[in-house]
Amino acid sequence: MTRGVSLLCGRPVTALLIETGRVAGVRTGAETLRAPLVVNAAGAWAGRLGGDPDPPPVEPVRGQIATFVVAPALVRHVVWSARGYLVPRADGRLLAGSTLENAGFDKSVTAGGLRTVLDIALEIAPRLVDVPVVETWAGLRPGTPDGWPILGAGGVPGLFHAAGLYRNGILLGPLAGEAVARLALGRPPGIDLAPFAPTRFRVP
Repeated sequence: MTRGVSLLCGRPVTALLIETGRVAGVRTGAETLRAPLVVNAAGAWAGRLGGDPDPPPVEPVRGQIATFVVAPALVRHVVWSARGYLVPRADGRLLAGSTLENAGFDKSVTAGGLRTVLDIALEIAPRLVDVPVVETWAGLRPGTPDGWPILGAGGVPGLFHAAGLYRNGILLGPLAGEAVARLALGRPPGIDLAPFAPTRFRVP
């Protein structure tokens, strides 16, 4: 609040508000929030913003994960293989992942997906064979046709996209957010955004 920001939780944006050919805010159900600039950072749902005349081609890619609790710690650092990874947490949990599935917006944990994740974990660390699985879940990554982020101006003045970070959202999110915020405010973004421009998907 000290920087003039309000966080409005539990009020999903359903559509852009467009007046005289440019963005004038967003709609959240029956409520309208007015703003001269809108940044679409809706993750896997970025391509479904109502009223966007040129939505970014972002689609959900499901990733299933399993968690073990290992004491003492089996690994101390992230371990990668050609198929997946193990990630140790400070609380003793060990995360194993992950699948890459085009399953729409379904976040179910499936038998086949869980088997894939457990096979990956056992390939990396065979000692996990007798360790209980304590938790499983699935998330949706925002994928794009070429696997690169979509960063830049949208199809209507006042709209900007910070989307499609796929498996690197936690790593790239702060950089992408700052660059797109600068661009939206008319400042140099600080990095070359040309390779990530939304226009690269437009058919001539």
